[in-house]
Amino acid sequence: MSYFQSNAPIQCAIAMILYFGVLLGISRYRSRSATLSDYMIGSRNSIWWLVSLGMLSESISAVTYLSVPGSVTTQQYGYLQVVMGYIVGYLFIAYVLIPLYYRHKIISIYSYLGDRFGSTARKTGASIFILSRLFGTSARLYLALIILHNLLIPAGTISPVISFTVAMALIVAYTYKGGIKSIIWTDAFQSIMLLLGIFAVISTVWGLLPNPLEVALKPQMFFWDPLQKNFFFKQFFGGMCLTVAMNGLDQNVMQKSLSCKNGSEAKKNMVWLSVTDSLANGVIVVMGALALEVYRKYQYTLGASDHLVSDLVFQHLSPMVSVFFVLGITGAAFGSGGSVLPPLASSIELDLLPKRWQNRMPVRALHVLVAILMLEIITLLYHFQSDSMINVIYKFAGFTYGPLLGLFLIGIFTKWKLRDRWIPVTAILSCLITALLDRNCVAWFSGYQFGFELIAVNALTFIGLSSLAREAAIR
Repeated sequence: MSYFQSNAPIQCAIAMILYFGVLLGISRYRSRSATLSDYMIGSRNSIWWLVSLGMLSESISAVTYLSVPGSVTTQQYGYLQVVMGYIVGYLFIAYVLIPLYYRHKIISIYSYLGDRFGSTARKTGASIFILSRLFGTSARLYLALIILHNLLIPAGTISPVISFTVAMALIVAYTYKGGIKSIIWTDAFQSIMLLLGIFAVISTVWGLLPNPLEVALKPQMFFWDPLQKNFFFKQFFGGMCLTVAMNGLDQNVMQKSLSCKNGSEAKKNMVWLSVTDSLANGVIVVMGALALEVYRKYQYTLGASDHLVSDLVFQHLSPMVSVFFVLGITGAAFGSGGSVLPPLASSIELDLLPKRWQNRMPVRALHVLVAILMLEIITLLYHFQSDSMINVIYKFAGFTYGPLLGLFLIGIFTKWKLRDRWIPVTAILSCLITALLDRNCVAWFSGYQFGFELIAVNALTFIGLSSLAREAAIR
């Protein structure tokens, strides 16, 4: 049985074929005579506004595209409190981290940790990024691909594993040769598809309601109970820390910013991203409120909150809206899934491999290896088909960025000298302590529940533990 009872599977399939034809055409054109410098950092010749546009499909994953609209059913506009924190986080990246990276003239941002603390710190930072991105991106890509498979492929005809394999092969095809040089352009195309999908849905549901503006302004945005997860300052501060950690300290995002011509243009790219990302997230949340009102007005059956918009599109709206919505899912999924391969391969090559191996192991071979690993993780997720397993992966990815945030904060804002070999141990202990606090917070802290601020707790725990390593390093 199909995941959605779509009224436009053939049109969607044709649109997907055309989509990937254009995608591969852009990639082929941009990757002609691509050098290693093009692959790594686009020879530092990328157009800043194009980089910013492409980053939108990275920041808004298919999971966000599908599930965030449904958040209005339980927390109204509470998610926008997190988005406000995103803006501050992006500005911190633009005015603190990007000047730092350009000043050090680096390709891998974790080489800063090597210069500041030592080789173990660099390997620890890179390992956190590689593991978090490998598992987190695979989980997000799996959720998007299984939806696309169930939507477009008749039940029982083709195994989802074959669809996963074809999808990963397509991702490798348009990212393999050009790397960052071609991804800047393919991601921009995918962001445009994402925005068209959002526009098609929100314009349609807007027209179905007699007073759409009144509906859009009705939900509550700010929440002030400090014990609850949706408390404003938890959401705001958590969103800020998440953005700094998962964008500014993430090689995938920063490698694109470092491909700009200079630090000034990279800064403009990040400032503009703060505007477009917050606006896009805001529109997605409003789309959820409008869709919910359409369900009420026309007495449609409301299913799972994660399927609020998708069920409405595929069961009740026109085939053309379905086509644009599918293109939006595809743009979000492949934008966040495909762009991660060159940064992962680059980080493995530059940060983890000994120098004597870097000439023997071409970065594009690592590119293919990472794609195979992602395919294996996606296939395992399908065979287990466990929501709890996916949640564990997401939790793991979120937890691991805490020590990375703490390590960079120590490096930038203090003069501490840490004992290099203790840094991995400190990072692991920090995650374990934070997990223990998260599990027992209600009982231990009079009903207090951790929300998005948990990453800040993890970072502070790491900093506290690192102070012990600092004292041990002082003679």
